[in-house]
Amino acid sequence: MNISSIWQAIGAIGVLLGIVNLLLTWLNATRQPTVQKLTELECDVEDHGKRIAKVENTIQHMPTLSDLHGVKLQLTEVIGSMRVVETELAATARTMRRVEDHLMNEKA
Repeated sequence: MNISSIWQAIGAIGVLLGIVNLLLTWLNATRQPTVQKLTELECDVEDHGKRIAKVENTIQHMPTLSDLHGVKLQLTEVIGSMRVVETELAATARTMRRVEDHLMNEKA
């Protein structure tokens, strides 16, 4: 081997190392924004997880359809009872008017 072929080999190795260095630098440069975006996405996912947990907790304590149906039935019963009371109060009011009229007519 002569010196010129050694220099050519060293030059070829230098070019290869330069290309490898260029590729590694490029990969590292494109990796940093990716890592930053990944970190941001992890924070977003964590925030979404907390929000979903709050919504699930709220929904868990809300009444179901059967609960609302039960309330509706009870309100119907209360309305029926109120109608009975209204009828009885009307009868009592008529009686009171008659008694009052009788007492007023007696004094006159």
